[in-house]
Amino acid sequence: MRDTGKRKSQILEVIDLLNPWWSNPRGWMESDADLRTVKEGGLTPRLFRLAVENWVKPVLARRGWAVRVLRGPRRVGKTTLMKMLVRETIKLGLPPRAIVYMSLDDERIRLLLKELGLKGVLETVIEEARAEGGGRAIVIVDEATFYEEWALAVKNLHDQGVLRRPGTLLIVTGSYSLELSEAKRLLEGRMGSIAGDSRGQRFMYPFRFSEVLESLSPVVDEAFKKLAYKGHALREERARLTLLDDLSTPGALDAVDFMERLWG
Repeated sequence: MRDTGKRKSQILEVIDLLNPWWSNPRGWMESDADLRTVKEGGLTPRLFRLAVENWVKPVLARRGWAVRVLRGPRRVGKTTLMKMLVRETIKLGLPPRAIVYMSLDDERIRLLLKELGLKGVLETVIEEARAEGGGRAIVIVDEATFYEEWALAVKNLHDQGVLRRPGTLLIVTGSYSLELSEAKRLLEGRMGSIAGDSRGQRFMYPFRFSEVLESLSPVVDEAFKKLAYKGHALREERARLTLLDDLSTPGALDAVDFMERLWG
């Protein structure tokens, strides 16, 4: 029993350092560089809205449980998206200590994993988070690529029943590959029961042109929906590509005329 208590204290001591909202649920956002950049730039990925509506809200309502795997290139914004989800989940009323973030490229976490394994760490973290959240917990495992057997650990937690309880959401993020073929095999049928988006695997792309328009201003977004070139709204990629192609073609006066009328 003493060993179990010691292990729990050891894990929570490290996790506490990585989750500033535990001690400062309101002020942590102002000091976070990633969230400040999002606020200043005004860009919000569509995946954020999808994750809130189809992952977070159903889990908080305890309509089911879910495992979600998010892949994407480095520096595309996966960690920032996770922080945005933490911020939104706190706004939705989940106690801060029921939200846990851990990055597997953090040296302190890697030392824990070496001693206890990912399954052992997650089992403790999920149980503690659920106790804090009244049976609800959101746990984020960032940079899972740094732990070779992450999918096996998730599979074992599922089969053990730790994940299969309404109100539990586990999000795993990593690089483009993330050992995907092996993960698919191990996690087949183990992605959850929540309604909405049933796909457990998601890919995060760089910002699309339409996402930039949506974030800039409703006026700009509406303008690009209404403005058309050769029968297609400029919001559509083919319209913009056709326009650029025509502008680079000598004698394509319709493109020049369109631009002159557009910019007056």
